[in-house]
Amino acid sequence: MLKDFRLQDPGEGIHEVEIREILVQPGDRVEDGDPAFVVESDKAAIELTSPYHGTVADIPVKIGDVVPVGAVLMRVETEGAEAVSEAPAAASAETKAAARAPAAAEAAAAAADSPAVAAPPPPSPPPPPPRPTAPAAVGAGPVKAAPTARKLAKMLGIDLRHVAPSGARGHITRADVERHMAGLSAAPQAIVTETVYEPLPDFSQYGPVRRVPLKSVRKATARHLAKAWREIPHAMLQDDIDMTALERFRRRHAIRVAAEGGRLTRTVLIVKAALIALRKHPRFNASIDMNAGEIIEKDYFNVGIAVDTKRGLIVPVIRNADKLSLFDLSIAIRDVAERAREGKVTPEDLSGGTFTVTNIGILGSTGFIPIINHPEVAILGCGRGKIEPVIVGDLDHYHVEARYIVPFSMAFDHRVNDGADAARFLTTFRKIVADPENFAIHG
Repeated sequence: MLKDFRLQDPGEGIHEVEIREILVQPGDRVEDGDPAFVVESDKAAIELTSPYHGTVADIPVKIGDVVPVGAVLMRVETEGAEAVSEAPAAASAETKAAARAPAAAEAAAAAADSPAVAAPPPPSPPPPPPRPTAPAAVGAGPVKAAPTARKLAKMLGIDLRHVAPSGARGHITRADVERHMAGLSAAPQAIVTETVYEPLPDFSQYGPVRRVPLKSVRKATARHLAKAWREIPHAMLQDDIDMTALERFRRRHAIRVAAEGGRLTRTVLIVKAALIALRKHPRFNASIDMNAGEIIEKDYFNVGIAVDTKRGLIVPVIRNADKLSLFDLSIAIRDVAERAREGKVTPEDLSGGTFTVTNIGILGSTGFIPIINHPEVAILGCGRGKIEPVIVGDLDHYHVEARYIVPFSMAFDHRVNDGADAARFLTTFRKIVADPENFAIHG
């Protein structure tokens, strides 16, 4: 029986993905759970696994295609009305239960998609689907579910404790998750309006042009930053900060940190200083709920690190960064930055941020205006540091010193904080980076 493997909604507001890799080809034998595709969403690269046992009959997509949720990625020829696993006997009981899950509804849909043949005699009424039992109470213990059900529930953001099971011995099957999702989809949904842009002129009348589709990360960046700029009243504060002592500290310890697997970069020190400042000024570690008329102050500190990649800007998140030592923070930042550049970050790596740090100085720029990463309320930008002559002392007693000066730009949501609040934040930040001992005292 021919069955369609369609792109399921990965959640997180994702509506389409780009096909990055195709791991199977027509004629291949696949089992339930075998990797079949690697796709790139607005958020990250995602591996999709086959939900069926059988032989790949057709793959109607190719690498580079951008496909919407619901599109057919692969057609699988299964054996009979049910997809029964031929995996070795050592396969887990959960996998076998998932393979034996009744598929009457799926079979009807697959038959409708199959090539037309002579009309068969009217079929006898199919047996009724198994009656789902009541879902387990939240917190009532481990949930028994097939691997494909767990995979789908994770992609859709569904708590399996709320899904009614129908499988053998009370297991939740993939069909149970799909039924649960269909019930959620039938509920009234809020109306989402898309921004309508004014049509552009025909540029080809002036000369040759090329139209390059917005894909994956670049498309997500365009949508996300337009939303942030449209909804957040940005205000900006800039300051040149003396980081001479901290730069000397970094150089003294960089080799030892590198020998132990970390990288003591300027970004690491800036993030650590920002975390200390955020504890003293929690309104910059917040979000605003305009519908409820509330400011949401967060008691956790998940710092986003803006990373420049070949696919565009990606902001992976260091969770509970305030609990990490300077050394552990250096390892965490190096790890997420490398995975971001290699396209290996997950949607979880890119969610839950409370404050963002972006360092454009490594590319040579001295100043810029960063855009707040919605729904956060502030972002700290760092430019290229350089040695400058600085007059030290007062009008009557002064001298000139060579100091390492770094420009900073802080954008903040004016609905939550005022300019005076931002000035106090930067003053705290400046005092912290002025003396490396502050990291030991506050860290």
